[in-house]
Amino acid sequence: EQAGVMAGEQAGVMAGEQAGVMAGEQVGVMAGEQAGETNNTDDPMTDPPPLTGPDIFVLNRQIHIQSISGHYLSAADGGGGQVTVDRNEAYVWETFTVITHDSGLIGLRTSEGFFLSAEFGGGGRLTASRTNLGEWELFDPISRGGQTYAFRTRNGYYIVAEEGGGGAVSANRSELSEWETFTINVVN
Repeated sequence: EQAGVMAGEQAGVMAGEQAGVMAGEQVGVMAGEQAGETNNTDDPMTDPPPLTGPDIFVLNRQIHIQSISGHYLSAADGGGGQVTVDRNEAYVWETFTVITHDSGLIGLRTSEGFFLSAEFGGGGRLTASRTNLGEWELFDPISRGGQTYAFRTRNGYYIVAEEGGGGAVSANRSELSEWETFTINVVN
C-alpha cells in the first residue's frame, strides 16, 4: 500500500514542493540513478554517511528516526493521524523534514505537511495531525552521543517507542531509557 502511495505522491512531494530538484539531484532523476532509468518505489531510501551534532537538525533537512529495535517512526498515509514505530524500512511515510524554531526547538513535518504533535504538550499520544507548528509540535532534541537522540516535549516528556519499537509510540515518559532513544539517519 505504501509503495503505491509513494509513487503517486513522490512527484508532488519532491517535484511540487521543491521545484523538481532535491539536493544533489538532477531534474527528473533520483539520486543514484542514471538518466533514462526509472525509480523502483519498492526499494527503500538509502541513508548517506552519518552527520552528528548540530549538523543534523537544520532547516529542511530530511531524516529517518529509528528505534533501538531498528524500526522506523512512521506517519500513516504521510500524516493526518496515527504515528507508529513499526516499519522495517524507510520510505516516504518514514521521512520527516526538520523545521527549526526561534526558540532553538524543532518541529518534524511529514511528507504530506503535517507536524508530529505531542497531544497536550506531552503526557499522552504522539500524532501527526496538525498543519501548523505550535507548542505541542515543538521538540527539544537531546543528544545521547553520535547520531542518537531523545526528543523532549515542551512539558518535559519524552517520545517513547513502546517495547523499544515494533508498534506504538507515545510522548509520555518523564525519564530517559533505551526506549526513548532514537538513531537519526540523515536523508539529505
